Amino acid sequence: MIRAKENIIGWFDIETTSLNQLKGAIIEFGMVLLDKDKYVDELLIQMKPDQANDLIEEQSLSSQGRTLSEVMQYDDANMFLEKINAFFEKHKDILSQQGHKIYPAGHNITSFDLNFLYQWAKRKFNINIFEKYFHFDQIDTLS
Repeated sequence: MIRAKENIIGWFDIETTSLNQLKGAIIEFGMVLLDKDKYVDELLIQMKPDQANDLIEEQSLSSQGRTLSEVMQYDDANMFLEKINAFFEKHKDILSQQGHKIYPAGHNITSFDLNFLYQWAKRKFNINIFEKYFHFDQIDTLS
């Protein structure tokens, strides 16, 4: 069992354009980094979807209180890797304690967020995001 008071945890949440993990896009990635249960930093990345290739469902956006025109003003999704790499570089000293990876944590991340993030990063950037940034074990408040 992962203990938040003994590890570096990244509490995170994503917002998406669809519930379809194979075709939807992530439009917001937010994470709060904790080192042994103490606040370290936070990261918020808002990204516009690729209208030609991503499934965008109006119902998903409206349930978040967003419009497509608002979302299309966000940064290009290609900035995601640059921003997350800069975040990990900024905190490399504490992350070196855990092999430069964090334990992901959040609500319902096991059945939705982690799978969506994995599929999206694989499709968008051709990377396995977990091999690069996250440990396999996670904390899910719903499980």
